[in-house]
Amino acid sequence: MGYAPIGARDEDLADVPKDQLKGLVCEEINIANGRTSSLSGIVVRSKVDSNPKVAIIYFQGNAGNPLHRLPVFQTLLSSPSPIRVPLDIISVAPRSYWKSTPRRPTQAGILSDYRHVLDYALTRYPSIPIILYGHSLGGAIAVCLTSLLSDSKNPEHGSIPYYSDPRYQQIKGLILENPFTSVPDMVQALYPERWVPYRYLAPLVFDKWDAHSAMTQASNRQPGAPETVLDRLRRDSLILVSEKDEVVPPEMSLRLAAAARNPADLSNAPKSKILEGALHENAWQTRTWRIEITRYINEILRTW
Repeated sequence: MGYAPIGARDEDLADVPKDQLKGLVCEEINIANGRTSSLSGIVVRSKVDSNPKVAIIYFQGNAGNPLHRLPVFQTLLSSPSPIRVPLDIISVAPRSYWKSTPRRPTQAGILSDYRHVLDYALTRYPSIPIILYGHSLGGAIAVCLTSLLSDSKNPEHGSIPYYSDPRYQQIKGLILENPFTSVPDMVQALYPERWVPYRYLAPLVFDKWDAHSAMTQASNRQPGAPETVLDRLRRDSLILVSEKDEVVPPEMSLRLAAAARNPADLSNAPKSKILEGALHENAWQTRTWRIEITRYINEILRTW
């Protein structure tokens, strides 16, 4: 849905209301993905913080462009001292969104796009921790991507195409906000009526974005299999759930949190927090959202 809302592909940084840029430094970036594709995005930081201690890569949901998330970033970056952490937020539009190459947005293509965004971040920030933040569809993308990344140099295991890079060790955090378990699950949630055909066709969807299966496999990794970044992050992830989410059923996000638990050690579980009264798109307006994310970032810095 890169076309929604109308005009989302044509907006410029100059079109952003000044109040949404207050206190921010916003830089437009362009990242190449191969010889014929390019990705447009922004890097945002607070004006009072020149040397970031953490970099967050933001995976957007299924509409709009990075400029629409500026109020979210502004809220996070305006956390009062001393709890505020100097950080940079990288938000890049995948193919068919905003000014990025208008190719058909397949699962394989978007995963490739965000892997190049990750490479860009690791090159730009070689000595600070990286946190992945996914909202809605972006949450499923973050889970599916990290399930394909390995810190090992040679993570060969059957026919699974892992991407290996020792620099992935820099990825220290995973924040998921209102993520869904899979596209087939979403279809059945949106069309629960038995007389509607979509729920029966859901298993046939081509791009499933099956975050639940990826998380379950990470929790049940067999001895000898190469550890993925998701294996490492799942038990320390933060999952934020809007209590009154009208798009993604809250129980889906909680199912994902349950799947991330280690069945052999139930005490070693990801952090999940229900944001009271929040809807799908306004979790960032709750005080709890900012407190939980800031606390999570500080915990990662303490162990860095």
